[in-house]
Amino acid sequence: FLFFFFFSPTSAMSFPVPTAGWEFVREDAAGWRMGPECLELRTAPGGVWGEWGQGNPARNLLVEQRELLDADAGAGPELRVEVAVQLKPQSYGEQAGLFLYADDANWVKVVVEGMRDGSTKIVFAQSVDLQASVLAKADLPPTADDADTVAAAVVYLGLDVHRGRREVLRAFAASSPSISAASAAANTPAAPGGSVVELRSDSPVLLAADNKTWRVCCAAHGAASAEAAQFAKFFSVGKQ
Repeated sequence: FLFFFFFSPTSAMSFPVPTAGWEFVREDAAGWRMGPECLELRTAPGGVWGEWGQGNPARNLLVEQRELLDADAGAGPELRVEVAVQLKPQSYGEQAGLFLYADDANWVKVVVEGMRDGSTKIVFAQSVDLQASVLAKADLPPTADDADTVAAAVVYLGLDVHRGRREVLRAFAASSPSISAASAAANTPAAPGGSVVELRSDSPVLLAADNKTWRVCCAAHGAASAEAAQFAKFFSVGKQ
């Protein structure tokens, strides 16, 4: 069992970032801050998508230092990683969410992301040696989609991983968490709560990059310009 926590959406606890066990990749001190209830990451221009991302790398990727697939990490062969994030994208490609990150060329993500038509989708995608591809897209969970034009609802984004097979089994987005104090006591995550959207790939999603350390990552980037960038809010991150 593993569990780590920044905030709940109703908590007022403080959390210095980066803290023990976490670090920024390409830190930009002006691009992150602690809000009253959450960690905020700025959606500055840039990304990690293919060759374009190599020339325009995203900043402030907040990664856990511990190896995701560590056999001694205390969990069973299957685990879930989940973040609570809030973002209403204003431009195509602006996004925030959860990555399993080896490096800029190798990752798996589930994010809230702006589309070309102005809509917002949940995007499940993967990059293998710079070859990035979208695995699945879905509409936001209904309660999140009903958010007003000023602020989006909090969405719980998750990835289920089989560590023995080094495989991501599925991605999901939900309107309430599956990792909580109650699930910690039961030593198993609950089913994703409220309205749930599940995303799966037609082929296995393998964490197969040789000699790579895979880590949990919270990230926000992709605004159309520096002036258009906003702060995405991260309320919690859990692994169980």
